[in-house]
Amino acid sequence: MVLLLILFLFICSFILFVASRHDFVLLRQNISIRLIFDRAFILVLFSLLMSRILYFIDMKMFDAFLNPLRFLHILLYWGLNFLGLFMVVALGVVFFFRKRKNTLRILDIYLLSFFPLLVFDATTHLLLGGIDWRIAVGEILVLLVVFIILIRMHTRFAIRDGVVAFGVLVSSAVFYLSNSLIQKGSVVLYSPVQIIALVVLAISIYCLALIKLDFFKGK
Repeated sequence: MVLLLILFLFICSFILFVASRHDFVLLRQNISIRLIFDRAFILVLFSLLMSRILYFIDMKMFDAFLNPLRFLHILLYWGLNFLGLFMVVALGVVFFFRKRKNTLRILDIYLLSFFPLLVFDATTHLLLGGIDWRIAVGEILVLLVVFIILIRMHTRFAIRDGVVAFGVLVSSAVFYLSNSLIQKGSVVLYSPVQIIALVVLAISIYCLALIKLDFFKGK
């Protein structure tokens, strides 16, 4: 799983490189690829840490916080919650680039680049047998379709800035809540993480509403 995670992080880095290299918004603001990757490296470290924390909270394994070796030994005690990753990446991008113009466009690039980690999460369910393999395969296919649609919309500049980013946040929240329903038979109030997911989902939908939900410019 760790090797597969490294592979998917490499894929995310490649997408981030391609998306940032050819984006005229970044070029116009003189935002270098080096700056993009420096910030991405910091965000990955903190987001993986948050993913680990939310995983143990969601599984009610609070004793892991008293045992640093168990918390950090991801090879023996595997488990990540990627909802936390997307939350940290989104908040981190807003913080790092808050003084730049077109912050939402930059947010689109980052969250779109990290979207393959949702596919990785679904793949782990398939390989580890967390849910029925047919459901896991269906999730992978749906996520790939959503990913392709988001890429096409982003590269064609046919939508307003921020739609892709909040679309990714909606996808991550829905993906987590659906798996929570399948695995535990309950969504609301089972754990604090589910409440966080519902909050992320509500805020993302609200932000999409502020962008008027008319994804196509000129409408």
